[in-house]
Amino acid sequence: RRTGSSSPLGQLFDHGCDCFALLLLHSMAMIVLLPGGSLWGAAGLAALYTGFFMAQWQEYHTGVLTTSVGVVGVTEIQFGLILSCMVAGAIGPQGMQAAAGFVLAQPAWLPEPLT
Repeated sequence: RRTGSSSPLGQLFDHGCDCFALLLLHSMAMIVLLPGGSLWGAAGLAALYTGFFMAQWQEYHTGVLTTSVGVVGVTEIQFGLILSCMVAGAIGPQGMQAAAGFVLAQPAWLPEPLT
């Protein structure tokens, strides 16, 4: 990128590989958060992919791919996911269900998810 020797085909390949890698990362996050096969789980994945799409769209129009917000960047997010997977492995599925039920409690004003 900084050498000026990149091509549109190389960029397409790079972003395509990033998209496949994000499929794995987002799936791991959804496994850790345990939303189940519900509409809320699909909405969570759609929200994650929308962020990726919007970042690519911004780069297309501005020529700059912003990969961090302040001091929190891609690497810190990946370390957070690694830590959450380690915690989920340590406390097991019952512990994660209890923790996810506390953190992801259904607000009273939201409708029941469709399953």
